[in-house]
Amino acid sequence: YKAVYGLGDAPRLWYLEVRRALEELGFKVSKFDETMMYLRRSGNGTYGGVTGQLCCCITVHVDDLGVTGEEPSLTWLQTELESRYGTLTVQQDSFLHVGYEYTQHQDMSCDSFLEHFTKTLEEAPLPSSNLLASLDQKGKTALKSINGCLAYGTGNRPDMAERVAVSQQNGGADPTVRDLKYANTQLREMRDHTGAHTLRYPRLDETRLSLTGVFDSSHKSVDSKYAQGAYIILLGEKNGAQSVGYDKCHVLEFSTKKSTRVAKSSFAAELLAGNRCAEVLYRLGQWLVEMEVAAESVRDLLDVRPHFPLQLVADAMDVFTTVQCPKPYVGTDQSVTLYVEALKEDLRGRITELAWVPTRWMLADAMTKNMNDELLGKLMATGSWRPDEWELYSQEDEYYRDVEARCSYLHCACLTTEAAPCWWHLPLIPDDEDLELTQDHSQPAIRFLRKPYGLADAPRVWPCLLYTSTSPRDQRGAPSPAGGCKKNK
Repeated sequence: YKAVYGLGDAPRLWYLEVRRALEELGFKVSKFDETMMYLRRSGNGTYGGVTGQLCCCITVHVDDLGVTGEEPSLTWLQTELESRYGTLTVQQDSFLHVGYEYTQHQDMSCDSFLEHFTKTLEEAPLPSSNLLASLDQKGKTALKSINGCLAYGTGNRPDMAERVAVSQQNGGADPTVRDLKYANTQLREMRDHTGAHTLRYPRLDETRLSLTGVFDSSHKSVDSKYAQGAYIILLGEKNGAQSVGYDKCHVLEFSTKKSTRVAKSSFAAELLAGNRCAEVLYRLGQWLVEMEVAAESVRDLLDVRPHFPLQLVADAMDVFTTVQCPKPYVGTDQSVTLYVEALKEDLRGRITELAWVPTRWMLADAMTKNMNDELLGKLMATGSWRPDEWELYSQEDEYYRDVEARCSYLHCACLTTEAAPCWWHLPLIPDDEDLELTQDHSQPAIRFLRKPYGLADAPRVWPCLLYTSTSPRDQRGAPSPAGGCKKNK
């Protein structure tokens, strides 16, 4: 009977009323999300207008408003709203917002958890001891209800995103008792809010911000062409000596879902996930630009680039080498050509760089597989993700295990003055002494970087000329990349 009494329209009508009031006070609606609004203060101290210093932000969810900003601006806003709508209930330090609980600390960090929400959830009784028995209608309804609650609860539990996705996929046409038991298990796991199961937001230095998108994918089989893609977007405080990862960062957005397009290989699955991650990364980057730069329209924002770097991170070496190669893609799977070129275009304009990490440091790995992961647990508990610097340079194969092998590997036609832009990351050595390598006296010396220098001092492009018939790596039987850098090309 909601429609009869107008209750179906009540949330939208209330939003329109709050929006009208806030716009009269000088707030501007975000171009990316109409439930978020900004307030700026001009040089003479008056509120409102497009230009000026950002002093307040507000998000609207029916009658639940989340507000942040300078203390004088918050006091002024509360006074104005109470003059229109009466006394407001104000929560600070520890508060509940849209079902999520937040606790602010003295160091301005914040913890997010779901204890209040999960206390209201109950496990569904198993209708049969036979785990392979099909669920009746009552059991199907219970499974659907639990999966819906789990999906909402993953908003601050990236470590459970993949397991919840598996539970939702289990609730298909003919779910079984085992599927209901699995959903109950995940519900019990979501009720744990201790240690690594609480999402932490440390305070960041706004002068050293950086945005990173980490993506990964799992390809089930060639026959099924099924792939699960995932990404996680981090806003962190950049350390000049660290190329990938953060000591302190925030989780802005994450997602895991079945790929919406056919993936004939793991290479194609990774490309699909990478394109999706790049799109979200750029959108969030421009959203942050909107907060900083006043703009009348979306078109005004298109010409403004973030002053902080945007970085993509992958663990698929074939994707890394193919996308970084300046030559056109000439692989066997021509169906992915568009995705390869799209990522290349992003790297030429919108995205600052593409970095590679070993699989053991892939943050999104547990979001594509049904597993627990220490990296996500540490990220949630401490707000940090920092891959080991040495492993970022040293791939786990025979070509990089000792200095002699690296010397032999690097003595190739790519190490010339003209080919310098094509150098890949130079491997680090754990010694305190520098090592110089030369092919002959006419060639410039190649200096290994010492560990304290970090990744920022090394070139970032894979050497295309390594993949020729005369390359030491090809002579050792190493595979050619999936893209344009093929043998004898």
